[in-house]
Amino acid sequence: AQYTVMSVAGQAEDDGASDIAWDQRSMNSLAPDVEVELAIMGPPKVGKTALLERWIDQKHKTEYNATNGCNARVNILTIEDSFVKVKVLDASGSKRHLPIIKGQLKGKTGCMICFSSSIAESFEESKSWLEIAKQNCEQDCKVAFLECQSDLNGDPRIFQEAKAFASKNDYAFYRTSAKTGENVESALRNFVRRMLGKEEEDPVPFPSMNKRQTLKGALVVEEIDTFDDEPEAEMTAGQKSQFKEGQLVQYKSVSAGGWVDTKVIGFQLDGRIDLEVRK
Repeated sequence: AQYTVMSVAGQAEDDGASDIAWDQRSMNSLAPDVEVELAIMGPPKVGKTALLERWIDQKHKTEYNATNGCNARVNILTIEDSFVKVKVLDASGSKRHLPIIKGQLKGKTGCMICFSSSIAESFEESKSWLEIAKQNCEQDCKVAFLECQSDLNGDPRIFQEAKAFASKNDYAFYRTSAKTGENVESALRNFVRRMLGKEEEDPVPFPSMNKRQTLKGALVVEEIDTFDDEPEAEMTAGQKSQFKEGQLVQYKSVSAGGWVDTKVIGFQLDGRIDLEVRK
């Protein structure tokens, strides 16, 4: 695979706009054994729609489009040999849409309250969305607090405060990134299991996308081509001068789902360097 030296910056997730209409693309021809309804709520711009797009469509958009009212999606999960139809309400973060949102919360037995540690006021604001959910969802509605945009490395004090609040009130708590995909599948799947009265599964290990900030002295390369088994890095003469045999480097691997620590093991005549493969 080929790599190029560069710096990497995080980018915010975004909400998307859509009219209220149940999406049938995930339904195919399967008849579900059980159906659950949950709502995704929280302040604007914390990444609610991006979360659903990553979970259902396996994609991430960089442009921001505010959700107009409510958007409804459907996903199908297989849980312990049963097909579970999950109807998800993606609610706008704007409270001018509250009349519409409150009407759509009827029948919801699960609610995920979203916030972002990179938006200082979002956690405190998310508590008001919790009250809206408690007043309008079903009486035994399960609640989770979900930190979105974990890739942005927000204020750790907000993260700790939110986690403690969730623990104190016996709410589920998850940390996700729609941009990287980190913990998205595990969080949604485990919350659905909670709604069904089942124990949560162990989360799928996900390499940290922030290792580049903790490995002192490492140079960063970003993956361009993922088809070869042997990682290589292509760079200009000026960039190449930064490297020496044994130099610690990190590269972004799609297959590994994050940043991989490795080292330089050799140089090629065509300007590329060879990196040690870490299994």
